[in-house]
Order: sequence, then structure tokens, then C-alpha cells
Amino acid sequence: MPTSLNIAAALILAAVPLVPCIAQEYINGPLPVVESQRSTVIQVNKTQPASTGSTAVVLVQKGVQFDFKERLSNLQTQINNGLDKGWIKAGQAGAFSAERDRLVSATNDAEANGWPKAQTDQLEKDVTAFSASVTSAMSKP
Repeated sequence: MPTSLNIAAALILAAVPLVPCIAQEYINGPLPVVESQRSTVIQVNKTQPASTGSTAVVLVQKGVQFDFKERLSNLQTQINNGLDKGWIKAGQAGAFSAERDRLVSATNDAEANGWPKAQTDQLEKDVTAFSASVTSAMSKP
């Protein structure tokens, strides 16, 4: 290999550690941090049976009640904004609000029943479909 290629290769390899330093100059502020919130409730009930051992019962329950209520609240805000900005008409906003109220009632019913899987799965489908219909209505010209 010719000497000029060796020197060029050595210079390139020497510059590689400096690339992150050079790139850092072009980043303004800290990099964004993506956070997600999921809550888990753990209830521990300890019982002491007559024997010498002890038993611990652990129930892990996902925080779905917070997800549905928060999503529905955000959708109502989105409906109100769409009405204020003229993206949807008052009739559409009323229909969307009525559907949102129905879903809030279904969420409260599921919560009262202890979040059965079938009811929770149906709520997930309904809230997701409702969110899509609200978004779609606001994006139409």
C-alpha cells in the first residue's frame, strides 16, 4: 500500500473519536426523553395459618381505569377544540360528546365490576375506534 494511503487511513482513524464531539456542537439543548406512564397496583395480604409457614397473596392489577378515563377526558378536550376552531360543527360535537359520555359510563361500569377482561377488551376497542372517528372528522375539509 502506498505511503500516502497509509497516512490518509491513519488520519481518518484518528478523526473517528472526534466525530461525537463535532456532532455535539450541532445539538441545541438536551435530547428529548420519551416517557410513558403505566401504573401497577400491588396489594399484599399476609395471613398466618395455623402452621409454622406464612402465605403471601399478591394481586397485580394494571392501571387501566386511569388510561380509559384519561383518554376520554383528552378526547373531550379535542372535541371542544375542534368545535372552537371550526373543524367540526355543533351537531358533530354533540354526537361525539354523547358517545364519550356513553364510554365514560361503560368505563365506570367496568370499574364497578372489577375490570373483567371481556369488558376491558371491548372498552379498548370502543375507545380506540371513537378516538379514530373524532380525529378523522376533524381532518376532513
